[in-house]
Amino acid sequence: MSTASSSVAADDAAAIRAIMDRQRDAWNRHDMDAFVADTMPDVDWINVVGMHWKGRETVLKAHAVLHKGMFANSRMLPPEQIEMRQIAPNVVVVTRINRIEGVDAALRPNGKLYPDDGNLLTAVYVKSHDGWRIAHVHNGHIDKQAAARDPAKAPG
Repeated sequence: MSTASSSVAADDAAAIRAIMDRQRDAWNRHDMDAFVADTMPDVDWINVVGMHWKGRETVLKAHAVLHKGMFANSRMLPPEQIEMRQIAPNVVVVTRINRIEGVDAALRPNGKLYPDDGNLLTAVYVKSHDGWRIAHVHNGHIDKQAAARDPAKAPG
């Protein structure tokens, strides 16, 4: 795993990585209470198919249902890449590449196969008197075929 941090203090980066580790461990135990424990009560969460869940309780409910179904035997692997960038005092944006294996039925809610190219997840972390918390998450599937035609990487 590679980690890049821009202007994020080492202790803050370590605290944020610890949250990501706790979430991965909770996912792998299918303990959704623990999975959402480090989110803010009013967290916004956009999943891989564009569902927008508002609030910790909603995120908990949605993940609990999914972990009784398609994610019941899933395992989240350690992130392949993590990038951290402080965008304001006590606000850090983290972008990471995740992979999940063992997805049952392999179908997303839209009926399409669950891809194995990984997910690109962006999360906003906010530091308060309670420590770092997740305020916003946007998770999207990586499409390697589309990435091969990325116009931002095309010759000028």
